[in-house]
Amino acid sequence: MPVSVSCAGMVDPTNASDTASTEKSAVVEGRTLDLRSAPINGVQYAWARLKNAHDGDSIWLEISGDGGQTWIQCGRRTIHASGRNYTDAQRTSSSSEVCMRAGLQLGPQHQTDK
Repeated sequence: MPVSVSCAGMVDPTNASDTASTEKSAVVEGRTLDLRSAPINGVQYAWARLKNAHDGDSIWLEISGDGGQTWIQCGRRTIHASGRNYTDAQRTSSSSEVCMRAGLQLGPQHQTDK
C-alpha cells in the first residue's frame, strides 16, 4: 500500500554523525553522484551529494512512496564555485514502499566555434 511522502521537514545534514555512508553512487562525465545516509540526532536521513561538481550543475533528492512508480523532487540545489555540493536531508522510512534516489542535471555546456 502506498505511503504518503513529502519534502517537508528537510534538514541540513552537516550535523550527521561520522558514520555517514554512501548507499548508491554513479559517475557521470567525471562527477560522482552519491546517495548518502546517516543518523542526525538519532534519526536516519538521506541526501544527495555531487563530488567534482562544476558551476551550474544541479542536484536533488527524489522520494517515492509507491515503490518507485512515481517520484517527487526535493531540495534541488544549483552548485556554484566554492558552494555547498549536497542537498538538505530527508528522514528515511522503514516502509518497503519508500524509496530514495539522487538526481543530477549537468550545468550548461559551452562550446567554441571554429
